[in-house]
Amino acid sequence: APPTMPKGLGGGQTSLPNGTSPGAALPPELRGMTSFSGKAPTQSAPATQNVPQMRFPGTGARTYEQVVKLWTDWVRKYNSSLTVQQADLIVRWTLYHCAVNQVDHRLIFAVMKYESDFNPRCVSSAGAMGLMQLMPCNVTDFKVKDPFDVAENIRGGVEHLAEFLHKYQGRSYYEQTVLALACYNAGPGAVAKYGGVPPYAETQSYVKK
Repeated sequence: APPTMPKGLGGGQTSLPNGTSPGAALPPELRGMTSFSGKAPTQSAPATQNVPQMRFPGTGARTYEQVVKLWTDWVRKYNSSLTVQQADLIVRWTLYHCAVNQVDHRLIFAVMKYESDFNPRCVSSAGAMGLMQLMPCNVTDFKVKDPFDVAENIRGGVEHLAEFLHKYQGRSYYEQTVLALACYNAGPGAVAKYGGVPPYAETQSYVKK
C-alpha cells in the first residue's frame, strides 16, 4: 500500500531536498536533472541519478529509493510498455513537482492513471496531450515547452491541479479534492455553474475513480 502521508494540498506532501522552499525556482544544483520525450517511441530514458531525492516524513522504515520502487512497479502494472527506467523517471519527476507544489503525490498518480495510463505520447480526440493530458491552453498558461516531455508535462499538470486545490483550500479534504478534480476535468466554469461537480457522465466517473 502507498505510504501514509501528512495532510497538505490534496491530502499530503513530500519535502524538497537541501531545504529548498516549495514554489522556489529550481536551484542551480538541480538544473542538471534528466527527462525524456514521449514523442520518440523507441527512445530510451537517460540515467536518473540527477533527479532530486525527496524526503518522506511518516513513512517508517521506507527510504526514498524504496518509495520510488513501490510507485515504479505500480506504474508499470498499468503500462508494461514502459521500461523500468522510463517508469522510474516518471515517478521521480512526479514526486519532485508534487513536493514543489505541496500536492499529495498519490492524487497525481491517480489522475495520471485515469488521464493517460502513463502513456507520455497519449493524445485525446479533444487534443489533450501527454501524461497529464494538457490542453493547448494549459501548455500556454503554464509555459510548458514540450507537452510530450515527461518533466514538463508533469510540472504543468501538477501546477494546474494545485491551482484548483488552492482555490478550495479551507474546505474539507474530501470537498477540496472532489471540486479540484471536477475543475481539472470539466473546467472551473462548469463547476461554478452547477455549484459543484457538473452532471456530466464523464466528470462524475472521473471524480469517483
